[in-house]
Amino acid sequence: AAVDRHASRLHVSITVVNKSGHVLAEFNPMDSEGEQSVEGQNISNRPEINEALAGIMGFEQRNAGSKKLEWLFFAYPVR
Repeated sequence: AAVDRHASRLHVSITVVNKSGHVLAEFNPMDSEGEQSVEGQNISNRPEINEALAGIMGFEQRNAGSKKLEWLFFAYPVR
């Protein structure tokens, strides 16, 4: 619920992963209907997630989603 609330308020996508890189919660207020959820998947192979799991802030710019828009991803380690 907190992820949904903050993502909606900030108009950003938020994904929470555990220390092994598995998605615990996600919410993207800009997703169109039918977007596939990554909840439960291991996304530790993504560069920004890999850096956050190593204890540093990571970022990566790439195309994402079905609309192929350019996205800027940030990952920040939270303890």
